[in-house]
Amino acid sequence: MLTFRFAIPKILIAFLGGILLAQHCGFSFSALTVVIVIVSAIVVVLRWRKHSPAVSGALYLLVFLLGIWSVKRKDPRLDNLHYIWRTECFEEKHLLAITIKQRLRKTRCERYIASITQIDGRNAKGDVVLYYNDDQILSIGSNYILFGRLNRPVRASLPNTFDYSRYLSQKGIFATLTAGAGQVRLVGRPVNFTTIADDIRMRIGSSLANTKCREAERSIIQALLFGQQQDINPAQMEEYRRAGAVHILSVSGLHVGLVLMLLTAVLKPVPNTPVWREGKFLLSLCGLWLFALLAGLAPSVVRSAAMFTLLAFGIHLRRISNIYHTLCASAFIILLYDPFLIFDVGFQLSYAAVFFIVWLQPKFTDWWQPRNPVLRYLYSLLTVSLAAQLGTMPLSLYYFHQFPTLFLVTNLLVIPLVSVLMGLGILAAVFGLLGTVPEWLATLLQWFTSLMNNGISWIAKMEYSVIEGVSMNATNAVLLYLVLISIGLSIFRFHFRTVCIAMACLIVLQIAWLYELKSQSASRQLIISERNRSLFVLSIHGRHARVLSDKHIAIEEFIAKNFILSAKSEPLDNLEYEHSRRIVRLDSVLPLHFPRANVLLLDAKSRINLERALMKLRPEVVIASASASPWKRRQWAATCLQKKIPFHDIREKGYFVLK
Repeated sequence: MLTFRFAIPKILIAFLGGILLAQHCGFSFSALTVVIVIVSAIVVVLRWRKHSPAVSGALYLLVFLLGIWSVKRKDPRLDNLHYIWRTECFEEKHLLAITIKQRLRKTRCERYIASITQIDGRNAKGDVVLYYNDDQILSIGSNYILFGRLNRPVRASLPNTFDYSRYLSQKGIFATLTAGAGQVRLVGRPVNFTTIADDIRMRIGSSLANTKCREAERSIIQALLFGQQQDINPAQMEEYRRAGAVHILSVSGLHVGLVLMLLTAVLKPVPNTPVWREGKFLLSLCGLWLFALLAGLAPSVVRSAAMFTLLAFGIHLRRISNIYHTLCASAFIILLYDPFLIFDVGFQLSYAAVFFIVWLQPKFTDWWQPRNPVLRYLYSLLTVSLAAQLGTMPLSLYYFHQFPTLFLVTNLLVIPLVSVLMGLGILAAVFGLLGTVPEWLATLLQWFTSLMNNGISWIAKMEYSVIEGVSMNATNAVLLYLVLISIGLSIFRFHFRTVCIAMACLIVLQIAWLYELKSQSASRQLIISERNRSLFVLSIHGRHARVLSDKHIAIEEFIAKNFILSAKSEPLDNLEYEHSRRIVRLDSVLPLHFPRANVLLLDAKSRINLERALMKLRPEVVIASASASPWKRRQWAATCLQKKIPFHDIREKGYFVLK
């Protein structure tokens, strides 16, 4: 394949290998540092001796070790000031000083990523997710204090499903924090790039709010310009998701590319003399990164800005710029700064989409080049959309288990409108900074945004606009990528060998799929977990499932990930028989005539003498609900330890599989 002929992609692969290995193996940070220094010295010596093969091998080894080192340097256990060492903060409330870093999408309450700076007046470090039950919007970059207790993030409630705890840990976050109305007090607001950017966003948002532009359209405009999705209606977000257009609401390569095109068009009248040429280049880069700063420096924005910056450097220096080099170099730089971004879904989708666009779109163009300018533009939109969708399809099926069938129609509608809205939005932002947005400009923004929203809504409501519930695991996703790449190679570079490889990959994918189906058909599992503060029992009989719970439990993701055909819900009684096991749930009453229990369930309502219950029921294991108070769970754990009975805390350990 073309990309593997160059050094930079190989270096990136070695670096990624180090990151992935570091996630699953333990290494000493100090030992790694010593090894890296030694290997670096070997590279220098071999280079001096002009021993090329050995130099290449040592270089790749060095990059591989660098990938491991980049992960280990982020390990909070290496920092004595990190809050994970302050275990008392997870048990009792303490005075915490925090700095707001990022505002997240609102769920049941406002959510923020905050950095802890002090605990009880002593210096501390580490990021947390703050849940704030108040209508007051906290200012990005500002310093606050509150009295609260750190909580462990919720673990996955079912196997092969989204693990919130793991998701946050890959972002360097190991705790959550909850605060009610009036419990967070502002203590300072320093002047830096973060606060200035937040002030600019707030000023522009206030200027738009003072116009006649409706809130539904205004929230979409703010998402297009700055990636701020907090105010978008959930129903509206769902329509964009079903139509396959949710990517335009997250600032990414499309938006950064449009900004660069606008900057180039504005600066085009400037004379192209050597001095002015340097000035135009610097102004373009400054404008590009200013937009990235205003968008909150999200991973997708940074990735796109870095890629376009490297591409602009190549063009400016009048060197032949290889797009694969640029793509791999931007990924290497970003991952060197934050290696955990490799596990970010947005990061993966962005790079997969860009790679397939730069690989497939030129080949589509070579097939056919319409002479009509309108037809050429439409064909370009279609081919770019098709390439991007093919590139992201395995990941979308793996993470979201759905596929938009009308994505070509969606992109034909959306991309031209987004281009117009980005131009009008930037103009409105300039007017907003100066004071007020003219009503004629607000009317244009509202009209084009409303047109796009109505079109998206029409597509989303069409029958079969999206295929949902597609079963896909990690192995099948990787195999599907191999199938797509091999088929692409066999089509564009027809050769008997490439056709055989494509057929072999397709056969292996089908065999893997059949193996998963057969394995699941023979599966017999009993899973006990908790969701929505309610215990539930999930009984698996082959490809069929039974959910026993007092509340409705959504298990669609589990069904898709595990190739389950059907699931039915039933109420959870105090005594259940599943897989020849007796499951007893106790509340405030100890039953007189209950048989011996295999599993004893305790929730927040359980107010019993556990010691007496253990003597009477003699369970094989005791499972405690995460909704129970921490002191109660600690008391239960101590009692079970005394009686030498296994104790499972769902809050600490997640779901329990009964074998």
